[in-house]
Amino acid sequence: MLYQSFRPGDPAHGYLAWFSPLIGFLSVAALALVPLALAARPAARLVEAALPERSPRPAWEVCRLASAAAAFLLVQESLERWLSSGDVRLASFGPATALLLALVLTIAAAAVVALERSIAKLAADRAPAPAYAPALPAWAATLAAPARPRPLALHAGLRAPPLLG
Repeated sequence: MLYQSFRPGDPAHGYLAWFSPLIGFLSVAALALVPLALAARPAARLVEAALPERSPRPAWEVCRLASAAAAFLLVQESLERWLSSGDVRLASFGPATALLLALVLTIAAAAVVALERSIAKLAADRAPAPAYAPALPAWAATLAAPARPRPLALHAGLRAPPLLG
């Protein structure tokens, strides 16, 4: 779309007549629906359930995201070549293109992971404190309950019955 293939003029890119508007529509829909889904708590829970678990190591997330993007690009390029030439074959890239592709995907994945982690940190910092915040630290809750005072040790302790007689 960015290099004027949204409205292809040559017969080699005729298949983009349906493919490019579909990708454009899905991209705009994703941009519009993600903030709405995150604003609604039930929908946010569904989105969170569909997403993979966050790794404590950002490098692992960068590798996972870059690999998924590379796989998507490989499938997309294979599909485009299949639709334009008519024969099914896997897309292949030259060494320089593959190296540049790996570099760009890694930088883009690192930017996405950094942005996601910064937004999560900002959201955690802005989260309101719970209204039922305990006065004691969490480790104090495991201590035994304080012993009841001994009744006879107080000044109003038990007294003996009166003497009769």
